[in-house]
Amino acid sequence: MLKTLKNTDFFADFSLTELKNIALASKLVAFNAKAPIFMEGDKARGFYIVMTGSIKVFQISAKGKESIVNILTSNDIIALPAALKGETFPASAEAIEGSSLIYIPAKPFLDALKENPRLGIKTVSSLSRLLHTMVGRLSSVTLKSAPARVASLILSGEKGTNVFHLTSKKTTIATQLNMTLETLSRTLSKFKAGKLISEDSDRIKILNRERLEEISEDFSI
Repeated sequence: MLKTLKNTDFFADFSLTELKNIALASKLVAFNAKAPIFMEGDKARGFYIVMTGSIKVFQISAKGKESIVNILTSNDIIALPAALKGETFPASAEAIEGSSLIYIPAKPFLDALKENPRLGIKTVSSLSRLLHTMVGRLSSVTLKSAPARVASLILSGEKGTNVFHLTSKKTTIATQLNMTLETLSRTLSKFKAGKLISEDSDRIKILNRERLEEISEDFSI
């Protein structure tokens, strides 16, 4: 649990002691595929961090049509703003596959902020960084071409390495990138044919980072 907290962008500025205190107030929860995590309109009494698996955040229209808001994977945070403001969940969340999450109750977290002003400053900084990340993701899936979206995802792998680990199924990744599975597979095949990447079961190895970076900047507008 502590390792996941440390690897979550939101907690990047928090000390080890602060993270340990958060971990003590948190609990691990597991969900099977298609299991609901919370429903739109429910009271947000806490927020979640994905340890393993993938989570679909979605809304249902008055006519019953499902609209996917986001796909979240390892180290992503879920429902933080609603929990901190004591509001209801603005959307529903469901496990796409077997998933493990950390549940952090809002009350002890907010109590800690009241007792420690420095922690509050760190939280404001973290919220700003989280917003920046969300805006970046939105622009990536709405403005960039399909090859640029795939290239950006591959380049987002672990820092200091040329490897992107496929922690989710390709159907999930395609949904996350707002494209069909066929488009994702076709793009990866082109990258492999051009010797930009190689693929081995659950990982993609970058062979030509410079070219992928060029492709990742290809906006479709």
